[in-house]
Amino acid sequence: SKEHIKRLRRWSQLRKPWAQLGLGNSYTTGLGVNKNFKRAFKLYKLAADQGQHQAQFNLGSMYETGEGVIQSDELAFKFYKFSADQGYANAQYNVGCMYAHGTGVEQSDTKAVEFYKLGADQGERQAQNNLGLMYNSGRGVIRSTTLAFKFYKLSAEKGYALAQYNLGNKYYRGICVEQSLTKAREWWTKAAKQGNE
Repeated sequence: SKEHIKRLRRWSQLRKPWAQLGLGNSYTTGLGVNKNFKRAFKLYKLAADQGQHQAQFNLGSMYETGEGVIQSDELAFKFYKFSADQGYANAQYNVGCMYAHGTGVEQSDTKAVEFYKLGADQGERQAQNNLGLMYNSGRGVIRSTTLAFKFYKLSAEKGYALAQYNLGNKYYRGICVEQSLTKAREWWTKAAKQGNE
């Protein structure tokens, strides 16, 4: 509503990071105001400079996609890392991905695993799946199909399609679990219903 936007503007001018984040989100989504990524960026930056982890994450996302700013993997990593270091699970997952692929930072499987673990411990389902992938392949960790299964299962039970597919493969092959074509089909079907075929 217009009244909500007015309140956010007033609090933003008083340098309240939660209001700067909220108003930035409004400019990103076009909710109550016209979409304006440059304006959103400025508000996120003000909040991020005060340590607001969600604003830091949003800046990372903007730099990663080039939405409202010049695309920069290095700056995306920088802001995701600020957010991750404050314990934000989504940022921990993103930092893990950037380390795994060497995007904006020197490639490091060990660091990728470290950040996937941080996110996975907080229940971030994509981090759990990717940690499973790392254990399955032995990248950055001692290979363990048992731990791969564990993390695929945690993620799959939260509805993450790729993990459901991976878990189906474990049941199909009977790796770390009694082979079950029925359970394999069950998990593959769940994944397929989400478009992962």
